[in-house]
Amino acid sequence: MSMAGMIPPTDEFDADNDVILTNKFYLNMHAKVNNHLDFSGRLAAYKVYGDSSGVKFNQGNLGDVTMDGNTSSLPHGDTIRLERAYFVYSNYLKNIPVSFSLGRRPSTYGPPLEYANYSLEAGSPLGTIINWQFDGASLNFGLEEATGIYGAALKFCYGVGFEGDWGNSYSLQESQADVDDVHMFGFIATLFDDDSTSAVLNYAHAWDITDGFTGLTVMPFTAAKDPSTGLYSFEQNSGGYISRMQPTSDIGDWDAASLLLRKNLYETFEKDIDLFLALSWSHTSPSRVSANPFYEIMGQGLLSSNGNLESHDGYSLYAGVVFPMPFDGRLGLEYNWGSEYWFNFTGAEDSLVGSKLATRGSVYEGYYIQPIFGQNFFVKVGSRYYDYKYTGSGNPLGAPEKISELNALNALFPVADKVWDGYISATIRF
Repeated sequence: MSMAGMIPPTDEFDADNDVILTNKFYLNMHAKVNNHLDFSGRLAAYKVYGDSSGVKFNQGNLGDVTMDGNTSSLPHGDTIRLERAYFVYSNYLKNIPVSFSLGRRPSTYGPPLEYANYSLEAGSPLGTIINWQFDGASLNFGLEEATGIYGAALKFCYGVGFEGDWGNSYSLQESQADVDDVHMFGFIATLFDDDSTSAVLNYAHAWDITDGFTGLTVMPFTAAKDPSTGLYSFEQNSGGYISRMQPTSDIGDWDAASLLLRKNLYETFEKDIDLFLALSWSHTSPSRVSANPFYEIMGQGLLSSNGNLESHDGYSLYAGVVFPMPFDGRLGLEYNWGSEYWFNFTGAEDSLVGSKLATRGSVYEGYYIQPIFGQNFFVKVGSRYYDYKYTGSGNPLGAPEKISELNALNALFPVADKVWDGYISATIRF
């Protein structure tokens, strides 16, 4: 008898949310202390109409857990959050401008996401590999005069993605091993930038990625392991109860790099047309299987299952064009694709579906921006189509499974196949 015939198939159904209304609020802060010292900060609130819990149903990606990395970027209730707070000290090292910064980083909505946001204010890392709130430091060197290359600069970045002791209950569990802090280091190199053409390279490395982050979510079911027998038990979360999550183990290291190329075609066509292309790579090096019973029973580690701890490379392409339209309007067309083992840290991307730049598959997007009073008041209308090819987009745990061949034994979470997302927004800046 074939085992394949005994494996139950997955249930397929459509899920619709006809209308969801949200309010988003930012309060920017800036203070110039003297010619060398500046402070910048931003408070944020993001609320769904009729909901203040801010806790989502877990469908298997980082954006489904309310945690430190996304509290200001995804709907989180009626609370005010500290998204950014950092100082910058600037001076010269001979003829080289140098700046040092420390605090809660401007690490969300980085290039090239400012086109769709109709704003020149972007985060520091490229949004293709990191769109995630974290605390840390940076050291930047302006190299244009020293090298003779327009806009040349080199920034070194450091961040802490997870604190392994404070706020967690490991000291209460005698059998629970310590979970190390998650540290990240990288650099951002501006290779060329003359205001019409630019090339930027971003590289990042993270040590000791954990099998989760401390936060709140609604799990589809709970799993427990009896230490005396080694047996697992499962209970469906039919009441939609909120669970407090915390990591149970370090599962490996992560590397990523992204090259962003941008060009404005005004000098060629006398039209304000913007083009961009980002090519990205990720690499995962798993070290162990997760100790969380929810994942341990499947032998899941960093992009691995059944105890097969193999390193993998992932790839991504992100391209877009923005056209000028009548009455100062802007028409944007974007496409992004991610391979089977593509993984980035973009769980703070503002999307009610899930980070499009974490998608293992393709996403098509078109939008139209119509200014009413310049960038102070504008309306945006757009739509996205997600065509997922593999499971686990945006999730570091478990080997990706081809959705067309999915069965009930390799789908712990609900799996989205194809999604249409239409939106309209009105933005006021003052």
